[in-house]
Amino acid sequence: MALTAARRGWLPLPACVLESDAPFGLVRAWAVLRLRARVLVYPAPLPDTARGRRDAEPGRGGGERGGDEDFSHLDLYRIGDAPRQIAWKVLARRDALASKRFSAEAGEGLLRLGWDDYGGETDAERRLSRLVWRVEQCERRRLRYRLCLPDGEIGPQPRQRELALGALALFGSRK
Repeated sequence: MALTAARRGWLPLPACVLESDAPFGLVRAWAVLRLRARVLVYPAPLPDTARGRRDAEPGRGGGERGGDEDFSHLDLYRIGDAPRQIAWKVLARRDALASKRFSAEAGEGLLRLGWDDYGGETDAERRLSRLVWRVEQCERRRLRYRLCLPDGEIGPQPRQRELALGALALFGSRK
């Protein structure tokens, strides 16, 4: 079902009509569905290639370069994960592919995506849209990142994309 949203945040699903005219158009049956479900609308991504810096402040989650072999967590398997990352025991037990993530994958530092990167930007919605684009770029390139908003931080962790985009969608509203 395609919906257009005027703003970000929670959007209740509208009533929809379900109908059928089978067999051969002789009988028409229909019903109005009013679902109690809602969807979370993210800000529209707005490209921003000029920003991005490595977070290297000790004590704030940056500069944690503990080595490539420090296990961090299990995550969903993504096409292209190296065979050494596959959790073979999980595959044997559950018949589901999972990948091991390490605290310093690929020797990359921690990229900091911050609200304060846009100090000159007065429009909060543009800031949020630019941060959404940067989160998506980090996920696409498999970069480690920390999203820093005025009301908290979301660091490297399982389901980080969903948590970061959800925080951006609900920014400034009561959850």
